[in-house]
Amino acid sequence: MLSFPRRRESSEINTPRSGQNHGIDPLCGHFNQLDSRLRGNDEFLANELSGMKTKLLCAICSLVLLACGKTEQSRSTLAANQTVTTNTSISAPQATKLDALKIKSLYIGMDIQSVPNAMMAILAEQQLSDFGFTDVIKAGDGTQCVLMYTKSFLQAIDARMHERYGEARAPGKTDEELATSCINSDGVLTAKSGPDNKVARIEFNDVKDMFNAKDLSPSEFVKRLSKEYHILELKPNEAQTAWSFISPDGTKVEVDAKEVLGIPMVRLYMSKAAP
Repeated sequence: MLSFPRRRESSEINTPRSGQNHGIDPLCGHFNQLDSRLRGNDEFLANELSGMKTKLLCAICSLVLLACGKTEQSRSTLAANQTVTTNTSISAPQATKLDALKIKSLYIGMDIQSVPNAMMAILAEQQLSDFGFTDVIKAGDGTQCVLMYTKSFLQAIDARMHERYGEARAPGKTDEELATSCINSDGVLTAKSGPDNKVARIEFNDVKDMFNAKDLSPSEFVKRLSKEYHILELKPNEAQTAWSFISPDGTKVEVDAKEVLGIPMVRLYMSKAAP
């Protein structure tokens, strides 16, 4: 005889048997756990975002501090450069000191004691065997000078000095004629200084022999002088008898053409220009 399971009622189907609910959570429990986990994720994300914000702020602060440091360094460098530039501009006049204008190795401001050697070089260059020069002469008013004369004149002076003092050029002794010539600049070439030993005036009292200018007119001599010594412009007077020029270093150059005892003479003067 066949037996079939008895059909359960709906209430029996939906109602768990005794002991069937052990270890099984209701469906709402699953939702509660999921909601709790999501809430936990929100807190985790919030903490993560808060940490990221803190790190970002620190990074921004670091960049700001770094930029400020570079700005301050740039300011310090700029200030240092300005200081160097200022110091350079103050010392520039010394670095660009102009060379003295030299004519025949003579120039304003040179030591009077070095003039005899310069005159010896001029005589050798121009092959002027008929001329000689004195030692440094001290005149009574503090003027010092070296004079170039003809050898015959100097030999006469030396003979007179030898007769008086036992030697031609006695130390500390000066012939009165030479002292007067020193004050009056009577030599063919004269270099003069004051007590400071710095040459303040140079006079070429006849340029014919000193510059090989015997066949040159005054204006032709001026042109040659300008070319040889790079003198830009010697300005003439209206009569074309005098020319003058002031060099960048403050040396005044003058050329003067006149007659002395009916003899045409061209003279060249060097001195310190008035401020």
